[in-house]
Amino acid sequence: MAKSRVQHLQNLFDRLEDFERPEGDNEGSAWNGPDIFPFLPPEAQEIVEEIEVLARDVIVRQVDYGVMASARGLSGVRKHGCQADYGPYQYDPNRNVGYIERHDRRIDLSDPRPDFDDDAD
Repeated sequence: MAKSRVQHLQNLFDRLEDFERPEGDNEGSAWNGPDIFPFLPPEAQEIVEEIEVLARDVIVRQVDYGVMASARGLSGVRKHGCQADYGPYQYDPNRNVGYIERHDRRIDLSDPRPDFDDDAD
C-alpha cells in the first residue's frame, strides 16, 4: 500500500532534520526563503522544494473562484505533528498566505508578493 501524502510530508521533514540552519541572522525565516534556501546543500534544497510542492497539494484546494485551504488537509498535517495555516491575507484578500512547519523547519506557502515598484518621477 502506498504511503499517504501526509506521511510522505512527515518523512520529508524527518530528512530535513538532518540539515542545520545556515549561519546568519535567519532565525524564524522560512527554509524556502532567500535567507536560507540558497545556502542549503543541493540535497536539502530538493527536500525543501518537495515539501513545498506536496504541502500545497495537501493543504490548498482549487475552487471555482480561486484557491482556499483544505480543512481536511490542514487537519491531516496537524494530526501528524506539523503546524500549518493557509488563507486570505488580511490586507489583500486576493492574496493568500500560509505555511507548514515542524519544529523550526518552516516552509512558506504564501502567494508571491506583488512588485511595488515606485515609478513616480
